[in-house]
Amino acid sequence: MSKRTKRDKRRGVQPAQTNPVELAHEYLCIRGPIYGPSGYARMTRNAIEGLYRAGKKFWVDVLPWVVQPTIEVSENFHNIIKANMPTKDVIDTTLDLLCVSLPADLPSRPITVNTWNMTIFETTKIPDDWIKILSSPEEQNAQVSAIKGLILPCKGNLKSFESTPQQKVIVPLAIDYDIFNPDGPKAELPGKSDFNILLSYHQNQRKNPDFVIKLINEMDENTTVYIKTFGRGMSTWERKGIIDDIKSKIKTRCNIVMLYDLVSDETQAGMYRAMDLFVNVAHGEGWDLPRCEAFSCGVPAIGSMFMGPDDYTIPEFRMITHHLVPCPEIPPFFSSKAKWADLDLVNYLQVIENIRSNREWSRELALKQRDHLMKHTGTFEDMGNRIWKAVMG
Repeated sequence: MSKRTKRDKRRGVQPAQTNPVELAHEYLCIRGPIYGPSGYARMTRNAIEGLYRAGKKFWVDVLPWVVQPTIEVSENFHNIIKANMPTKDVIDTTLDLLCVSLPADLPSRPITVNTWNMTIFETTKIPDDWIKILSSPEEQNAQVSAIKGLILPCKGNLKSFESTPQQKVIVPLAIDYDIFNPDGPKAELPGKSDFNILLSYHQNQRKNPDFVIKLINEMDENTTVYIKTFGRGMSTWERKGIIDDIKSKIKTRCNIVMLYDLVSDETQAGMYRAMDLFVNVAHGEGWDLPRCEAFSCGVPAIGSMFMGPDDYTIPEFRMITHHLVPCPEIPPFFSSKAKWADLDLVNYLQVIENIRSNREWSRELALKQRDHLMKHTGTFEDMGNRIWKAVMG
């Protein structure tokens, strides 16, 4: 029995029945990725669990191009998915990888299915290709229904998707505050020093990898920087290549520890609690799941306010400044007509030193931010009820 299954039982969460759902005259269908380490997949998983805890009836339509090996997922979550698929053809390929397919034909009796896509973006405009995918029935699963609307996590995404024809609703995304909290155990990590920073390194340009290297090269010998890096389907050789690339660029006296394994939520929470600071240097975030998780663990977290964090960050943590610049043309992900945040290295260094010199104050602020975040998102059940009200009336 997994740790998450035990936790579900302690909470009194009963495993869902694995029978196919009974078709209703009006049904909500949530469409999006559900497995994998990305924030995009996590937002869909959390919405599904929220609807389940709120007692709502729904379908799950899994986007096939984002099924991938993943971190530990509870048996209860597998059961929720199985119970809310409109088909018996649910295939478990491994313990942690679920592939699903919708039926070739739905029952002939008339039903209305409201299909809403969980989606996210990190620039001021999505590429034209995305608009075509969202608008064209051929690119959707027409066996269920065309996409009626988009469920977005932040107000900034209204700007991103303003060219799309679908309805749009904003639903703040909750996380599991029982796991991500300040009171749990801290991870036992190698190389800890006087000041410990966790940050992510991705070769994706949006994640600003060159800025990561510049920032690390400004750290001193009393600092340990934990670099978390992973990628979809990344092989051992690819990981080694990234690590070697990072090491070849770092010219600093600080301690460097690489973290590149996909881990459970409980382990991830322990990593946050072991840190003095979490740093995000991305050009933009549609939600910024890691910053929410760090705050929830009572750990100071800094990064650009563009665009998701602008919805939920208290004034005291609006420390990083930016101005908008055109993002590069990288089809199908980015468009030169879009903009994202350009960051200032001196600003980051000043903020990091301020937090380092005022650690007790920074921790108190992080706890205040946690309380604010919980009020902004509510529980999973609150989120499920908000989604239902927004899309089903």
